[in-house]
Amino acid sequence: MWTCRNCSAQSEVAEEVCPSCGSVEVELTAADELATTVAGTVFEDGSTEFDLSSLPDPAPAIVECFIAVSEAEASAVANRLRDLGISVQVTHDADDRGDPVHRVRVPFVDLGRALAVVDLLHRRR
Repeated sequence: MWTCRNCSAQSEVAEEVCPSCGSVEVELTAADELATTVAGTVFEDGSTEFDLSSLPDPAPAIVECFIAVSEAEASAVANRLRDLGISVQVTHDADDRGDPVHRVRVPFVDLGRALAVVDLLHRRR
């Protein structure tokens, strides 16, 4: 966020010129200043950009896509997702009342496909 020093207008989008009064006297927030500083950093090897290729790939985030009422339902959904090449994790635990909860989880990158499959399975009921 920035604030115009001339007319005190504020904007979420960093502007070089105030859209309200046309002034170039803008004041950046601390976060914007930090981002500008990091963006202008010169590293030991003389480069000015981060080399992300050296970072390890993060593990895929696993997210919940379905809560089944029974272990059989969880297994059926999981098997259908596996048939489509989606990695699946099924967990069995209990809710606050002690009732069993069967959760079907998939990698975040497959969530859209998994939810579409779950939706189709429920429409067929």
